[in-house]
Amino acid sequence: MCCLGPHVPSMMMGPSWQRMVAVGAALNLLSFGKVAALVGAVARVDEGQFLQTGASHTDSWLEHWLASLEFIIPDSQTTVMGFDVELKGGVCNGLSLDDIFTRKSGTKAMVDARGLAISCRLEWSFGSLAGGVVATVSNSSMRGSLMLVPDHGSPPMPSAILSDRADCGGVIKVSHLEFTGGVLSEMLEFFHNFIEKKLTQDLASIICTQVDKAVSEDATHVLRAQVELARTYLSKNITSPQPSTNLSDPKGDFVDFTSNPGLKLLARLTSEVLGNESSPHSLDAIASHYLGPSGDFSLDSAGIFPVSQVVRVPKVGMLNVTISSLEFGDLNTWSDLDIKAVDAHQLSMAFKIGEIVANASISLVVAPDDADPGVHGSTLQENFDVSVTLHGL
Repeated sequence: MCCLGPHVPSMMMGPSWQRMVAVGAALNLLSFGKVAALVGAVARVDEGQFLQTGASHTDSWLEHWLASLEFIIPDSQTTVMGFDVELKGGVCNGLSLDDIFTRKSGTKAMVDARGLAISCRLEWSFGSLAGGVVATVSNSSMRGSLMLVPDHGSPPMPSAILSDRADCGGVIKVSHLEFTGGVLSEMLEFFHNFIEKKLTQDLASIICTQVDKAVSEDATHVLRAQVELARTYLSKNITSPQPSTNLSDPKGDFVDFTSNPGLKLLARLTSEVLGNESSPHSLDAIASHYLGPSGDFSLDSAGIFPVSQVVRVPKVGMLNVTISSLEFGDLNTWSDLDIKAVDAHQLSMAFKIGEIVANASISLVVAPDDADPGVHGSTLQENFDVSVTLHGL
């Protein structure tokens, strides 16, 4: 499931590095039609928060892909007044969605797609009469859940994306029926009820089945490929050059941090003043004084935005990420700051922050690479408002 509409998304994500890797891997999936809607699901979404994804232009490759999906409606029969009534050859396509909302529930991301619309064509027969009908479904909704399954590597990374069929369902509303063939006026009401009941019962289940297949097979395949690239990078042994241990004479001019009076002053300043919550000159108090009670600080006025980064993703295309706005909040939640000498030549620094919030406006543009075909279509552009909250640093 995915969504198209005029809104921009809002994501609330947790602090762990592993979760951020999962989000980054999922963003790479955005250009794959069958898994484009997984962005909201793999992000950690706190209760009450939601995700809305909007297409930035009407010529959206993702929108065309959704419209091209076909859902097959099983044939069905019943008997009325001794005559066999049959519906067969049912095909639904032209799928579109307005919004998709997500929320966290345990280890799952609950997904609620709203504004579902689709057109279904069926053939009917009643005794010797036969014809066709076009059913318009609108203002409907689907719900489901998605979950990332971690692997056993170090650090853990997602190895699969699963959907829970028990959570999948929907409310299907048939808004219009248009018949062809010799339908008697007295039969219209019966056919209307019969077809509406058929679509209401079957269509949600059929969509759940296709989404489950797309998630468990296609999305998992792409996710594992991205994780493999990340593990290849992490496996590289990148080290800083080690300083020489054989120091030549004289050695008396090397700094001894343990006896340096300036460092001793700095250690007392950080532990007793800046890192002391009860001090009127603590970092907490200073930040609240200059940044306000919410500790907000915006970089928008610094003149450094927009900032863009282009990344080539194999078999996908060129990924252009542009940050147009960045601000921080809760910068007045410092609870500890300590700088001290470990030995004559080493310093240590420790700090604690209750919470930091970062809000950013991000534009993501994916352009398929014809020289490395894997995804075909026009350019996809999505705009996001992202909120990242880091707790207990």
